[in-house]
Amino acid sequence: MLIDHNTALQTGGLLSGGDHAPHTGFRFENNITLHNRHGIAGSGTSAGLPALDRYFPASVVRRNVIVGGSASEYPRDNFFPPALDDVGFASHRDGRFHLTRHSPFSRAATDGRDPGADIDAPGPAASSLALLGARDDTARTRGAVLPAGGAAPEIGVVLFWLAFALLGYVYLGYPLVAALTALVQSKPHHRAPIEPTVSVIVLAYNEGERLAARIENLLALDYPRDRLEIVVGSDGSTDDTVACARQYAQRGVNVRPFPVRRGKPAVINELVPSARGEIVVFADARQRFDRGAVRALVANFADRRVGAVSGELMLRAHHDAAAAGHGTAFYWRYEKLIRLTESRVDSTVGATGAIYAIRRELFEPVPADTILDDVLIPLRIVRRGYRVVFEPEARAYDHTSTTAGQELARRARTIAGTFQLFARERWLHNPLRNRLWLQTISHKGLRLMLPALHVLFFAANVALVQLAPYCWMLAAQSAFYAAALVGCGRRPAQRHLRIVSVPHTICLLSWATIIGFARMVTQTQPVTWERACGLAPAAPLNQPRGFALPMDGNDGGRAN
Repeated sequence: MLIDHNTALQTGGLLSGGDHAPHTGFRFENNITLHNRHGIAGSGTSAGLPALDRYFPASVVRRNVIVGGSASEYPRDNFFPPALDDVGFASHRDGRFHLTRHSPFSRAATDGRDPGADIDAPGPAASSLALLGARDDTARTRGAVLPAGGAAPEIGVVLFWLAFALLGYVYLGYPLVAALTALVQSKPHHRAPIEPTVSVIVLAYNEGERLAARIENLLALDYPRDRLEIVVGSDGSTDDTVACARQYAQRGVNVRPFPVRRGKPAVINELVPSARGEIVVFADARQRFDRGAVRALVANFADRRVGAVSGELMLRAHHDAAAAGHGTAFYWRYEKLIRLTESRVDSTVGATGAIYAIRRELFEPVPADTILDDVLIPLRIVRRGYRVVFEPEARAYDHTSTTAGQELARRARTIAGTFQLFARERWLHNPLRNRLWLQTISHKGLRLMLPALHVLFFAANVALVQLAPYCWMLAAQSAFYAAALVGCGRRPAQRHLRIVSVPHTICLLSWATIIGFARMVTQTQPVTWERACGLAPAAPLNQPRGFALPMDGNDGGRAN
């Protein structure tokens, strides 16, 4: 029998062996109790060690706080404060019986926790704990005298630290592991100024008002015109998108109008096989390429092991952007670090939809309802044994979302696509078939668990709030979520509170994960994309590094 982590302020003896039979294998550990007249175990005529030896031969009694006892009456590995005031309770007179951090017995239990029950107020007190006929060596009581203080806190501690560890790994652990791995196991690839034939495919839906600027941007690229094909695919546009594109037909722009809107994957499936270039570059109508973007992309294909190259999307925050827009600054610098380190070790998990390139010969048609084609296409190239690398010098430019609603919608679509990806591409789950298994699970899979982990972390913290370390952590969590709520505000005074933008963005991503999961389960996420409002920055050719915020994503060219 094991009795541990109880707080018993009994009036008589605590343990009574009424059958007068010895009980072997008895363990009494980490409890707080009173010695009283006959000790924790007494027969009425003997107390302390004689009673323990008689009723509980070869017992283990250690790390207990026995108020009023002494080392001459009990085994020495116990504690003997003279009075209750010396125990270090929060306030035993007010019914708060948990230990404070200043207690001399704090963390003195065998398991590194406080002895006694982890509660404030006792339940119905028993005058003794009867062991009549208790001969089952596996019997265990925890919190028996004060029943609220035993197994529940222990489970709460396990759940708390499990959630903490997983959250820490997703947010900090994996990026750190990836960075350290890149330092010791970097796999550099060959780059050279080659000039293969290139097809730039621009997908457009109702982009008439800004398509001309986009085509002019592509025609100004630093790449031989006789080796560069520009293809504009109109996915069921109802405005003057097709007419605008055809104005550039004499300058070599190939226009492919599709009368029925089907979505990006269906258009890609038709355009890529008919493209003339050895390298296919995917682009959207909204963004603008740096003049040297295509050269930077194709230089990586000098290495035959490279099958796809992801560029970098640089985002500027609008001057009136809410916290969701400003929060992307920190978040996407962090995301860029992950992509850089993944690329140096082997391959990135997915690509930046606004600017990435593949070898045309490696293209595999994707299902027409695929949401994240810019993740699925590169991953299938990885499955064939090639690398997908990140090229930070191949830059496209855009603006961040101006409102939390825009960012939420974008992220929900991306996350619905991630759920779809894991549900369909079962080979991703198998480390024997997916050489990027650790990266895929760490960078993509575990992020889908973040809402559940945040809830578990907070709920377990609430359950443990009576313990001093956890009450401070609950206060920190509460401050974090309060900052996130402040970030929801749209008043000008709130928009520039950068300190709240990161908590707001993290919570926004968790909420988007819930929405994305619901859309995936209910099959309500459309594969078609909606035209984003506003215009991207106009063709910055030699942009200073501090101009824009590095960002990768999907929907409007961003990836998850």
